[in-house]
Amino acid sequence: MPFSLTETLGLATTQQRLVVAGAVGLAATAGVVWWLRRTPKPVFKPVGKLSEIWIHPVKSCRGHQVSSAECTPAGLYSNGLYDRFFVILDENDSIVTLRTEPSLALVKPRISKDGECLVLDAPGMDPFSKRLADMAETQKQAQEFRVWGLHVEGLDCGQEAGAWLSTYLKKPNLKLVHFKEGQTKPRTPVRDLRWGPRFTSKDKVRGYPDFAPIMLLTEASLDDLNSHLERPVTVRNARPNFVVSGASPFAEDQWKHVRIGDAVTMRRTHGCGRCKLTTVDPETGVIRSDGEPLATLKQYRTVPKTELDSKPLRGAPVFGANLIVEASGTIKVGDTVYAAQ
Repeated sequence: MPFSLTETLGLATTQQRLVVAGAVGLAATAGVVWWLRRTPKPVFKPVGKLSEIWIHPVKSCRGHQVSSAECTPAGLYSNGLYDRFFVILDENDSIVTLRTEPSLALVKPRISKDGECLVLDAPGMDPFSKRLADMAETQKQAQEFRVWGLHVEGLDCGQEAGAWLSTYLKKPNLKLVHFKEGQTKPRTPVRDLRWGPRFTSKDKVRGYPDFAPIMLLTEASLDDLNSHLERPVTVRNARPNFVVSGASPFAEDQWKHVRIGDAVTMRRTHGCGRCKLTTVDPETGVIRSDGEPLATLKQYRTVPKTELDSKPLRGAPVFGANLIVEASGTIKVGDTVYAAQ
């Protein structure tokens, strides 16, 4: 029997109520999921002052201090140079670092006063100088190589640069290669088997730092290390980008987010595991025979096996924090440093 008008309206009302109730239920479920997945906004508190800024234009070569810099997702930029945007390759296209060539610590990269030339200085060598524009003209095709197992690209800076490095290091067929935005592909660190879980799919690493573009260390951490050493080391042994004063020793271990000044914000990815590189005397370019400061760091800065970072660190002691830049800006020595745990 057909429904009456009254019954039909009642049925329609019931159906509408069910639809509305279902929509409300879905919205509530979505809200719960959002609440569970949302990332709490970091609560920043002042922890010290930015006391030093360091840029290392060529990976493993001598760094230099600057009073200010642009802090970007690509790393630090100052006086025409990005941090670690140049790297040296051997004849097998493997990267050359202080681990095997400690005298690289005495090679001083810089930009000429007119801002147009890359200049390399080293003991016993005439300075190498070449216009960056001319260098770009010789860079026709990017070549691929690996940095810590991840594919990366670089543009050959020319035969003259390679010959200068080969003469200094007494090794044949060396090349200086350069990362150039738009012509070379960045790395995707989330693909790394060891540290990938510390990154997101949006994180990209430009240039040639080991993983993250920024390394931060506190003055107190260096002081604490030196209190254990008969022969103190300097910040050059650690090769950080940022040095922070006013914090307690190893406070950087607990900082999940860091802000410098009003604009620049960074996210900690992992502690900086230390290796043989720290044993290179930055003033002589010679590896220390006593194995310091690495030997001492291993005694009291190795992560316990129960902690999450123990496996990827593979026994390397932690000294400093690696950071990804999330918001860019200009920074300068004296800026207040904030951290969130």
